[in-house]
Amino acid sequence: MARPKKTTKDLPKNWKGLISREMREGASKQEIKIMLGLSNDLFERLMKEDKEFSETMSYGVELSEAWWLKQGRLNLKNKQFNYGGWYMNMKNRFAWRDRQATDVTSGERPIAGVVIMPRKRTPEEDGVVLMPQKLTPEEADAGLK
Repeated sequence: MARPKKTTKDLPKNWKGLISREMREGASKQEIKIMLGLSNDLFERLMKEDKEFSETMSYGVELSEAWWLKQGRLNLKNKQFNYGGWYMNMKNRFAWRDRQATDVTSGERPIAGVVIMPRKRTPEEDGVVLMPQKLTPEEADAGLK
């Protein structure tokens, strides 16, 4: 006979308050798992199957990110603050990403470049966003000289 599945009823009575308190001070999901004695599998199952747990954790992640953002903001003028470490933490913990340039190709041949050529707009075009002109590789090379 299989054991009954663990639920939030098996957690401490004040589990929501514990999560909120810890994550309000920047705690991670990993810290919450350890604090509540949850395995990765149980944590993931509760996230999928228990709406109250999932919503509590989602709000906790918001609280944690707000705490970390505040640390960066409050230390803008602090020369001792490690911004590189803070930034890497934000990238890893909250999936921040650097913007990446995208190579655009047409078939097998790469497009040499796109140059935005300003031109005088007509009154009918007011309020309309113009798209950049696509140039041939030769036109792009000529424009860069």
